[in-house]
Amino acid sequence: MKARVKSTGEIVNICFSPVICIESGHSRSWFPQELEYMNDNARYKVKTCKQTCGACPSQWDIFTDDDRYIYARYRWGWLSLTLNCGENNSQVIFAQAIGDELDGCMDLGELIAITSPLLDWSGDVIYN
Repeated sequence: MKARVKSTGEIVNICFSPVICIESGHSRSWFPQELEYMNDNARYKVKTCKQTCGACPSQWDIFTDDDRYIYARYRWGWLSLTLNCGENNSQVIFAQAIGDELDGCMDLGELIAITSPLLDWSGDVIYN
């Protein structure tokens, strides 16, 4: 996934496994920077949301109204959303430092508030 470093304007590659790092040229950095993610800026309408783990990590399985799967995970202070997680075409569509480096607890209200610019939670969402 590509992103732009806000402070420098540099386009970098982002890798998210096992932790978030930034690849630029032949070097990697492991420190967080303020980034602008370069996805298609799509807004996904949530149909169902199931919390699969409550803490360390807090995680959810989210399905959209067009049956896309989004894996939401909060661990080490980072919240990430991965579209088509586990598939060859998986793509991290959101990643942001939210808490401190040991934080792994987030409730549904926080998830909704933080992801609302990307996920449309309005309508008849089924929460299991």
